[in-house]
Amino acid sequence: MKTSILFQLVFILCFSENSAFSQQIDWIKSYSSDKGSRTSGIIATMDGGIIISGSEWEKVSEPKEYKYFIAKYNSKGDQLWKKYPDPAIRSGSNILKKGFDYYNACVYIDHNTNKKLPCFMKFNEIGEIDTLIFYDETKNYNYNLLELVNLDNGFIITGTVDANEEITFGHNLHIDFKGHLLNTISIIYDFNYSHHSWTDIQTIVPLTENRAIATGTYNYITYFISKFSVNDTLVSCNTLGSHFKQNIDKILIFKDDGYIICGDTWKLNGFVAEVDSSFNIKSKHSLKLANIQLVRKNDSTVFIIGTNYKRNKVNLFIGTFVYQKGIVNETYLNVPNEFLPFCSSMGSDGSLFIGGGYKLPNETYSFLSVMKININ
Repeated sequence: MKTSILFQLVFILCFSENSAFSQQIDWIKSYSSDKGSRTSGIIATMDGGIIISGSEWEKVSEPKEYKYFIAKYNSKGDQLWKKYPDPAIRSGSNILKKGFDYYNACVYIDHNTNKKLPCFMKFNEIGEIDTLIFYDETKNYNYNLLELVNLDNGFIITGTVDANEEITFGHNLHIDFKGHLLNTISIIYDFNYSHHSWTDIQTIVPLTENRAIATGTYNYITYFISKFSVNDTLVSCNTLGSHFKQNIDKILIFKDDGYIICGDTWKLNGFVAEVDSSFNIKSKHSLKLANIQLVRKNDSTVFIIGTNYKRNKVNLFIGTFVYQKGIVNETYLNVPNEFLPFCSSMGSDGSLFIGGGYKLPNETYSFLSVMKININ
């Protein structure tokens, strides 16, 4: 295994300035070889370990040739196995679990057209690939993968396609649990396909009875929230509830048909808000953060993860958001180098796993990095 541990911090206790909320960093490990790398998905396993997905590339090659991998780590962060599912696969999404199986959406390069196209993968806890299906419904366009969304009767592979240099629209694949395509769902804001028409999807969240919510932007100016049926093939965007002036990157469903949502921009103009089922704002918190993520602890509590810059250093923010109370605890963790969180997962013992990448000073590439935090 050509992997070296660059650093490991064990049991560093961090406190916020305004609460007794504490977080204990169990360990941080970064894995470096002669390649750049980063995580795209992470999920905790029942044995206290994690499975991650990610991409790696030769640091000196231009253009970069990305290779996609899945890997298993034990509860101490030691790598147990690493697999490369297919040489054509370049990147992937979050990881979902059903029963004893794991599911992942990916992007592969079609060597006939040199286009990026979606694929679907099912594997077990020792990395054996059970299903690998490549789709070519969008073979004339580049597919930009977002995430894999869990439904009662299957999944949605969410993403956008670049129809040409001026038109982009949401294109989503509704598949069953075996990866068989049920239908495609195109989400378009402007049916007239006017010049410079970009419909960018940020996230899709399932509701009940084959309904779902899509959020995104139109021409980088209009922010929309639409409800639709997963059996539809063409969806017209509309705006629900309160007007938002920022991207909505993530939605989690609370009890009583409410939602917690978050978003951010590159200017650290982030927010977390609680909304009702019609997306009218009940409470909103502005946060000077980027890379904001939401991780569900239980039906009424969510952890907020993000980063900001203080004194020319990246700091990791972790806060607790409670239903109908808002943010009740928050703290900043000083982590080595520039740790950037890309994905996160709650462990069965209440620990929080965060996957990402870190950058050495004056370097442009990142190394895969994983952190385990015990939260009290």
